[in-house]
Amino acid sequence: MTATARTATTAHNALRRLFEQALLILLLVFVVWALLDKARETRSAAELSAVRANLGALRVALVIEQMRRVTTPSTPAGVIVQNPFLLLKRPPANYAGEVALGDAAIGGVEPGLWFFDPGARLVGYRVQDTRYFHAASGRPLMVFALSKADLLTARETYTWRDETVN
Repeated sequence: MTATARTATTAHNALRRLFEQALLILLLVFVVWALLDKARETRSAAELSAVRANLGALRVALVIEQMRRVTTPSTPAGVIVQNPFLLLKRPPANYAGEVALGDAAIGGVEPGLWFFDPGARLVGYRVQDTRYFHAASGRPLMVFALSKADLLTARETYTWRDETVN
């Protein structure tokens, strides 16, 4: 083989290795991107599950409190629950405390935290992963009114991962 042929073969092999390495890097970037996207999707599903679990716990605590009032003759009539989080054995770890809705709406509550507005009797949650969440108002907040009958009712329609949350 001549020197020119060897040089051409060496250059061809180097170019081929460079192409293979570029293809491998591109494949790795795609795999990492896919894994990160799946991790975000899983985190969003976990957040939705936690929200539903906390809403369920609050609703059950309110029903138990109503039953306690009915069965306890010494309970004065017309007493309403002030803060449903205080009915729980312990509030969720991500409970921020009592915060006015107006403050929560402008960032007074970090994403991923629950709050209670005592003036308006509202339970709220500031959504962490807003890519899969939609509220009619466009805000990343879920707000539930605590009625005089101590029931939690969604103040607007919330859709999360194509599921209605109420």
